[in-house]
Amino acid sequence: MKRLVLTWVLATVTTVTTVHADPRTASALYAEGQTAYQARDYDVAATKFIAAYAADADPVYLFNAAQAYRFGKDCDQSADYYQRFLAKVPNPPNADKIKAWAADMRACASLRATPPPPPPITTIVPPPAPLPPPVSVDAPSRGPRIAAYVTGGIGIVALGLATVSAVQGRAARRDQDAVCPTMDCTWMAGPPGTTADYQGRLDAARRRGDAANLRAYVGFAVGGVALAASVGLFVYTRGAHGTTERQLAIVPTTTGGLVVGTFGF
Repeated sequence: MKRLVLTWVLATVTTVTTVHADPRTASALYAEGQTAYQARDYDVAATKFIAAYAADADPVYLFNAAQAYRFGKDCDQSADYYQRFLAKVPNPPNADKIKAWAADMRACASLRATPPPPPPITTIVPPPAPLPPPVSVDAPSRGPRIAAYVTGGIGIVALGLATVSAVQGRAARRDQDAVCPTMDCTWMAGPPGTTADYQGRLDAARRRGDAANLRAYVGFAVGGVALAASVGLFVYTRGAHGTTERQLAIVPTTTGGLVVGTFGF
């Protein structure tokens, strides 16, 4: 009776034991299985019980192997050996309990054989990219614009003075024509300081005309350069503030130059 793990099963099983092939070997293997079973090394215990059954085909070893596999959480093997035991001993004591264990092990094996459902697919939406920082456009410095206005004012004044000087030069030319309407006036000499001193009057008119013309030339040159500089500064300040298309040209003239430009406002 030492082959049973559960003595209440052995009482009936021994009545249906077949002819033992090698009882001594089976007993030794059973003892080793019992030792492993009590040490809770259930896999080793089941292996020893199965080896004992191979040496001595006593169905009790099948039951012991099923029990060891059940406590070792090997549901598939436990259900198989319960089924083998019931095939050898169809009506053991407490058959309902043994069949319930076998059903539990089959259900456990079925659950473990079914792969778990795949995890739900989650779509990771990346966060929206941060908006770029606003572009700050620094207001153009007022210095160049003020310089443009001042330079433009100087140019206008210079052109005004040049115009007056040009008028004075023309007036001096008319005075020369009034004193000496012909090309050769050297004969028109008289006492200095008198109305007959035509040569002296002619020289004075020429000097006034030359000086006026010189002032006109200088004024037109200075005024033209100043206006050109003023327009250039103004264009620079506009360019620093925006990208409006513009065209600029300096046209030379006989009395200076003209600055011609188109601007978008």
